[in-house]
Amino acid sequence: MLDMLEWFGTISDAAHLSDVARALNMPKSSALLMLRVLVDRGYLQKGGDGSYSLVHLPGYHSIQAGGHGALKVFATPILEEAVHSAGETGILAAVDGHNIRLLRKCLPRQQIVCDPAIGATPRLDEDACGIAILMASEPSVIARYIEAARLTAREAHALKASVSDARKDGYVLQNSREIDGVACVAVAVPNATGTPFAAIKLAGPTGRLVANLDRVSDAAIHAAARVGELVARCRVGSSREDDAHAAWRADARTRR
Repeated sequence: MLDMLEWFGTISDAAHLSDVARALNMPKSSALLMLRVLVDRGYLQKGGDGSYSLVHLPGYHSIQAGGHGALKVFATPILEEAVHSAGETGILAAVDGHNIRLLRKCLPRQQIVCDPAIGATPRLDEDACGIAILMASEPSVIARYIEAARLTAREAHALKASVSDARKDGYVLQNSREIDGVACVAVAVPNATGTPFAAIKLAGPTGRLVANLDRVSDAAIHAAARVGELVARCRVGSSREDDAHAAWRADARTRR
């Protein structure tokens, strides 16, 4: 049954019973039983023409609930490839209200100087991943965040400057606020609706990272794009970031 779900995740169009049975080399009777179970469980939907299409893969509801299970599954091998290519620490993070939650890290084989605690939740404007997500958002979203997160005038100015610089480069380049001598590159990942909800970050010693900035930034951009493509293809998106934007609007209205 998992093979069937994974197969649906690799195709872009709906499939009929005969297509499924042929692709998975199984009797139509067995395929039909599995299809019915997957429809009943909400993983597939059946069209009026008798075809079946993917609704979501296992882990989607963990994203809705904040667990981000499917995102971590999809992103981990891509993050590992980016770490191998860049030679720096890789970090996956996602929006969590006004904060950015660090979900997963992959460490390089060479000297490690950046080993962040997974589960940490700095404010969006305090982390390169959060700034990358705001950079990829509409100006109105940034304005709502500034008001809802109650940033000071200085913090708001710094955020806008960081976003402006990042938009010119296509990625966020930032010195670490936690570890001296460490810098990072971060790029946003869009969800199935195109809204930025996660980010890939590569971090390492400032001198080494800057000297290899093209290689590191290319690895981060490529990894974020690949994760975004998988998220869209498999319909693994989250309304959490859209809910966060709505919460920022409500919070701002309450305090006016």
